[in-house]
Amino acid sequence: IGLSSCTEKGQDLATAPKEHFVFKATIEGSDQTKTTLGEYQDDGTTRSILWEPMDSIGISCDQWYGFDPFVNRNEYTSSVAVFEGETSAGNVHYALYPFSHEVEYYYDNYANQREYHLNLPQKQIYSEKSFSKKSFPMVGKKYAGDEKFSFKNLCGVLVVQLTGSETVKSITFSS
Repeated sequence: IGLSSCTEKGQDLATAPKEHFVFKATIEGSDQTKTTLGEYQDDGTTRSILWEPMDSIGISCDQWYGFDPFVNRNEYTSSVAVFEGETSAGNVHYALYPFSHEVEYYYDNYANQREYHLNLPQKQIYSEKSFSKKSFPMVGKKYAGDEKFSFKNLCGVLVVQLTGSETVKSITFSS
């Protein structure tokens, strides 16, 4: 029996020269975006989700299969982030939040498809008025000529509101 594989793992399959870019990022279909919770809106139940200074995303393109780090250069939390860094030019750019050098990528030469793997933290620690840092993964896509990335959440956010005077040491959810 002969076995063969058409997938390569963990190697940069194309190398294109790097250029300096500045990208903006929002969530698809909204001016709201990610990474910390803002104040309650007028309805008293909805909170905006904001980017924080120094948040980082990984950016790749149709000419490059690895991710290059880009950092939010805004000085304050905001609904639109401005990321700066260097990557290859291309017709389509892809972005991943949070950026990590531990992201694994696979490329299928025959199908011309790419696949990225990232691990979610098993334990997510509550952050006051927000959620666990770097635990709200998103992917984004931007075509040449688009003004900004449009991100999609890969997970949801569960909001638990507790009232009273007792101290809660932990909350565990399991499937």
